Amino acid sequence: MRNDNLSSIFLLSKPEISTLRDLCSCYALWTIENNMGDFIEAGAIDVGMEGPSTVRAELQKLCSRLRKECVSLVDSFHFTDEYLDSTIGRYDGYVYDALYEAALEEPMNASDVVPEAFPFIKKTIVVSPVARL
Repeated sequence: MRNDNLSSIFLLSKPEISTLRDLCSCYALWTIENNMGDFIEAGAIDVGMEGPSTVRAELQKLCSRLRKECVSLVDSFHFTDEYLDSTIGRYDGYVYDALYEAALEEPMNASDVVPEAFPFIKKTIVVSPVARL
């Protein structure tokens, strides 16, 4: 049973309800898109009437609408920064400090050149044993 008065039940504002409905619709369309063959085979989507492209177009519209709400939606689940393992999605706001620290910890940044590249670099650099004046 659909209740259009969800704000009185869950103490949500109308924009919050709209966002949650968009999120549910996005998930439904994503599921349909990822299982398109099953839906076509079952006759739920008509290929002749551009059903698949309509699903994709609607999904893109929903993603565009939800894009501005992404940070709030992720924050609403109260995931920790450690759990998300996100350098730029920081709750504390120290994005650039975290990005710099992550770059320092990256093994590929331990030296100017990764050891695997030395054989290729040696072939391109010719060192003259005697200085020519």
